Amino acid sequence: MALYRYNELPGEDYIRLATIHPGNVDDDIVISFHTTPFLHDECPDYEALSYVWGSEENPPSILVDESEGASTNPTQRAKVLVTQNLVVALRHLRYVDKMRVIWIDALCIDQENRIEKGPYIAMMGAIFRRASRVTAWLGPEENDSSHAMDLINDIASGIEFNYRNYTIHATEGCTDPTVTDVNVPLPINQRDLCSIYHIMAREWFNRLWVRQEIYLANSEAIVLCGPRHVKWTIFRRGIACVMLKARIRFQYSNEMVARTQYLMGFILYSSSTRFMLLRLAFGSSHCRDPRDRLYAIMALLPEYERKIIATPDYTKPYPEIYMDAMRRYIEYYNSVDMLDACELPELAACPSWVPDLSVPSTLREIVGTNYACSQLASWYQQPRPEVLRVNGVFKSKIEQCHQFPQMSYIDGIIGYRKLRQMLLPLRLGRHHTIETIARTLARDMFVDHWDPPRETWPTFDDSEQVVDIVLSNMNINEDAENKDFLSTIINKFIPLISELSGMQLIQGTDGCMGIASKSARPGDEVHVVLGCDSPLLLRPHADGEFLVIGPCFVVGLMYGEAFLGPFSENTRVISTQVEGFSGYFGGYKDNTSGEVVFEDPRLKWLPLDLADFRRNLQKHPGARLTVDPEILRERGVALREYNLV
Repeated sequence: MALYRYNELPGEDYIRLATIHPGNVDDDIVISFHTTPFLHDECPDYEALSYVWGSEENPPSILVDESEGASTNPTQRAKVLVTQNLVVALRHLRYVDKMRVIWIDALCIDQENRIEKGPYIAMMGAIFRRASRVTAWLGPEENDSSHAMDLINDIASGIEFNYRNYTIHATEGCTDPTVTDVNVPLPINQRDLCSIYHIMAREWFNRLWVRQEIYLANSEAIVLCGPRHVKWTIFRRGIACVMLKARIRFQYSNEMVARTQYLMGFILYSSSTRFMLLRLAFGSSHCRDPRDRLYAIMALLPEYERKIIATPDYTKPYPEIYMDAMRRYIEYYNSVDMLDACELPELAACPSWVPDLSVPSTLREIVGTNYACSQLASWYQQPRPEVLRVNGVFKSKIEQCHQFPQMSYIDGIIGYRKLRQMLLPLRLGRHHTIETIARTLARDMFVDHWDPPRETWPTFDDSEQVVDIVLSNMNINEDAENKDFLSTIINKFIPLISELSGMQLIQGTDGCMGIASKSARPGDEVHVVLGCDSPLLLRPHADGEFLVIGPCFVVGLMYGEAFLGPFSENTRVISTQVEGFSGYFGGYKDNTSGEVVFEDPRLKWLPLDLADFRRNLQKHPGARLTVDPEILRERGVALREYNLV
């Protein structure tokens, strides 16, 4: 039987839909195609499938009916090659007694036609947004999956979940009074947890494209696993509850922790993402083509940011596409804050100042809500297409790098012992106070540094106490009087440290101590760059140029000290939410009155008229102040220019 030959689409405002013909379980799968206009005011009725392609080796085929109506005449049929995963999905989706119209990427896009593929990819967001229903296919029944699906539905039925601040609320009629307390485990057993873990470990959750497909779906979207289906809104709510609540130990405890961390951004996603967060949010997700690192999430960006990504073009190499997007971002925002997303890979395909989205990111554990340049705007030039020139301040040269050990998230005592083994041999000087070490290890992620408070995080005082114990000779098992208290604070502090597994503790000149990625090495330099929220590690290169190694966390450089000096003792920075805006913003809190303002109090010492900046700050809490670098130099800031390559 001949392979099906796709007809060319009449134009960019048309899509191809597949109709699954009815049949019994073992019947051949038969589909037919039809082309239809896809306009804002003329949209066909269809469903859409979100699934994992799976292996393309030894592909089976399905039949395409090329007649006007349903036909059993083999001369009017052709075949199309698909993956085994799609065959299984189609058997579960096929009705016994009626047709089913559905959009499926592997079938409805001519995968061999790159010219068709580009414009079609640009329409993907609209295709899933306008579908009457999106079905997320997790795969066939296995590993007690039906039990897990029923259980997830039951858990979600008693709660509401706030995706803005990650809080659980009981619904009317909920019979579990502890459901809102994240420190109290759900009343589920070993079998329950094992089955839920296996659901969360399904390959569907790893695929980059599904983020767009399910986020943009309407409220009718379902998750289908074998014969069981649950509405996506309910499924997501149940999984979010499982992820946030404490758990009893079970067979896959450590794997569950790793999986929870991996899926945190996916399940707890609350609104459209920002371009600068793409690598952090989606960098570990799987896609076959590195160009899809941008194309697969275009529709998730705010409308004003979508112009940063050019029309999908699969004829261009991905480094060219990444560089073009970075240049557009810099020009659109007049900002170089995307440097915070850079991480030098072993084999660089792009200039180091262009985030290589094709390489999974390890930066989540370093980059938090930092304010290393305070509210000062970027300064940059591009003397050559492959060079980005910025202004910054040198602060330290790395002398030693120490690898963090792999630590279990759950067992705080074991993590505590591993941390002690790492810290005790270090050469600690007078600069390395208990406060500095505690802040470094926790990256300032303390409960009272956030508004609303992050109750699962330790207090600063508790963190200092843990570090003091780690560096002492105290055996906590012998301190019977305080054993329970010490175990409690250790079990809050160590999870923050476990997130640094594989990262490095760096020590540098002038007593510098910080956290950096595994790419850091002695000789790299710590700089604070105008417009970047995190200090950057730069590596001296040929002809006075520098490579961007990535962001780092260094106490004393995280809140604009390099440009504006220290705060008064009565002021500290907190990360706070602002009504009407997504994300967190830097607030400046008066420790006496408790008042929080959004203007850095140190800016008033600059010889500038702040009126325009203050008006902009009233419109948006993330406003930046443009400062001529010469003004900072005149105030003694040792600014210099860097050519990044």
